[in-house]
Amino acid sequence: MKKLAWIAITAIMLLIISACGNADSTSGTEDPKGEAAASDQEEVSNQDAAEDEDADEETSEKSSEGEDIPKVEKDENGNYILTTVGQTIDEPDTGTIELMKIKDVNETVDISPIKVTVKDIKLFQITDVQETMIDYLSMYGLENTAPEKLNYIQIAYKSENTEDKDIDWYGIQNVVLSNGEQLDAMMNDFISDDHDMDTIYYGNVKKDGTVGLLYKGNPEEVESVKIIFGESMDAESYETLTEKQQVEYEL
Repeated sequence: MKKLAWIAITAIMLLIISACGNADSTSGTEDPKGEAAASDQEEVSNQDAAEDEDADEETSEKSSEGEDIPKVEKDENGNYILTTVGQTIDEPDTGTIELMKIKDVNETVDISPIKVTVKDIKLFQITDVQETMIDYLSMYGLENTAPEKLNYIQIAYKSENTEDKDIDWYGIQNVVLSNGEQLDAMMNDFISDDHDMDTIYYGNVKKDGTVGLLYKGNPEEVESVKIIFGESMDAESYETLTEKQQVEYEL
């Protein structure tokens, strides 16, 4: 029974996140349907890679001022579309899920020959956490056995092998929050997707990916997010083609 419940929870999380790239302009200052811009990226090092950007606070300010929050809609496939801070959904095996922050990114990261487009970053909070959800997340770094609420970050992206040769790429390896938390995306990502099934990118293939990671702090404390992408490697020789890359976004 627990196994079936865990499958149901994973399906719920995928329903919530599957429409991440379909948010309209009311959820941010950038249009995710337009052509993606290049990210300000650099190879991973011990130096601070922070870059000042304009924070996207419009939706958060509106909801905090008591303005109407639009009803959560579903797309033609029955997927939830949470696009505005303050929107909530209730799930019997999970709890009440609320969108706390959102950043529409729509920027590309070059990990040649892998091209990654970061769609958006969302911070969620789960209250009235159900026991089934606690059991499921205990496999992904949850330490508190009876939490009143859970916070997690969700990063949606799409990736493409732009060459004919086979490439091995492990996706997002770490996420660093401005509150000082470093999250292990290799071990604690609780959302399964196409990328998790197979890290090999055969010639000219595309995949959608979503990372979901629990964190301990409050959403208000997270003002920026640094994403560490793994290196791309030749799938046959395991030669490194492009080193690890990092980008940082203000929320």
